[in-house]
Amino acid sequence: MLPFKKVTLNEIPRQQLSKTPEDPVLKQFKKQTIIKEFSSILDIAVSPVSPHDIALVSSSRVQIFSYHDLSVKKSIAKFKDVVRSVAYRHDGKLIAAADSTGLIQVIEPSKSTILRTLSSHTEAVNSIMYFKDHTQLLSASDDCMIKLWDVPSQTVLRTFVGHTDYVRSLSTTNDSEELFVSGGYDHKMILWDKNKEEPVLLMDHGYPVEAVLLLPGHSIAVSAGGPTVKIWDILAGGKLIHTLNNHQKTVTCLLTDGTRLYTGSLDHHVKVFDLETYKICHSFKYTNPVLSLALDPLMTRFVVGMTNGLISIRQRTPPENKDEAKNGEPTYRANTKRYFARGSLAPIATDAYQVEKRKHKALKDYERFIKKFQYQNALDAAINKGNPEVVFHVIEELALRNALVAALTGRDESRLLPVLKYLMKNVINPLYSKVLIVVTNTVIDMYAGVFGFSIQIDDMLAKLRSKVKEEVELQKRMQELKGMMNLLLNIQESTL
Repeated sequence: MLPFKKVTLNEIPRQQLSKTPEDPVLKQFKKQTIIKEFSSILDIAVSPVSPHDIALVSSSRVQIFSYHDLSVKKSIAKFKDVVRSVAYRHDGKLIAAADSTGLIQVIEPSKSTILRTLSSHTEAVNSIMYFKDHTQLLSASDDCMIKLWDVPSQTVLRTFVGHTDYVRSLSTTNDSEELFVSGGYDHKMILWDKNKEEPVLLMDHGYPVEAVLLLPGHSIAVSAGGPTVKIWDILAGGKLIHTLNNHQKTVTCLLTDGTRLYTGSLDHHVKVFDLETYKICHSFKYTNPVLSLALDPLMTRFVVGMTNGLISIRQRTPPENKDEAKNGEPTYRANTKRYFARGSLAPIATDAYQVEKRKHKALKDYERFIKKFQYQNALDAAINKGNPEVVFHVIEELALRNALVAALTGRDESRLLPVLKYLMKNVINPLYSKVLIVVTNTVIDMYAGVFGFSIQIDDMLAKLRSKVKEEVELQKRMQELKGMMNLLLNIQESTL
């Protein structure tokens, strides 16, 4: 015999905030460490090689934090003005930092020694980055220029002139030795070839650009400015392929781990998007506006810098090697002698299929009556619960079983009165009215011959009639209002 199918209490639609599917990896960033600095955290860089120390700029200092215990390893305060950008060389042995005077200094972080000084910009340098060859450095400045430096000789190899306002951001990829993008307050994102002084592509973001990002493969570029983030197809000649409008205030920073796009904003949020669907897969909320983001290559440290000097470092435990057994337990591979001789006390494999024992779920009163085909008692039990949703779903279930007439027929005054009371209260509810109007007509047709013999029944019918009449009048007034609104809208359109 098939098991009894319980009454399904479908959720009535309610207005609520939509929930997005959570990314299982990002959900693991639960442990959070908060560090307080004296000034805004304008930029963060993570060493690309182990131990992946974290360098960040605050006021006129560069602070380097240990990857393991998040303590300060080095504090470099050899700048005359506010440090605006920091970048690690690809081998992690050197860092470059730029300040508001336009000065760029190349530093050996282990000794805090200044190895090179690059001075050519006349205004603040907002962004710097190393190329993969270790000897060339790019810088973007408020003087509207981008410069390519040869670090060993401290000379400018090339100056890129294409922006007409402050240049705020630079980006390249590890697999690109020539291409990079820049973004500025002239609303433009520009694709450059470092071997040519002329721009390769120009893209108009529509807002002053705060951050740009060139994705791996250098076929897709991202620009951020105002509350929007735009995705551009480089191979299609700079074609706009998607716009993200998920922030309420200016987006200040961008980051990618290869499969996700991270956006930080002044609205206190960091939102994470799937790069295949461009849908939000996670969101982090912070106490202050977000200015900078960084993520280590192992995806175990997620660093966020804020306007008030707070640094949030979220941590997750790196995944274990799949070939290693957890807690020192031996592993058993299928189709081996050891597997078949493992014994009954061997731990169950995490991917083993287990047959679940069928659990008998307790039935509600009305469900037990439906199971016994006692449909009148089922409807009475549902009404006695006092929950209009339960009664509505029981009525739907009875209708599906062609048992609604059986549940309503043959009732005396004491059993008919609760049914009429329920109909009177809920028949005009738009969530239930489509079904309850049919039930009301059925009850009236069924008991028309006995109306007038009970004062209580007649009073309830009068209330039901009054309720329906009020609803009809309301609908008429709403239709009149709708007609007037349409007239006003048509007049407005004709005058435009």
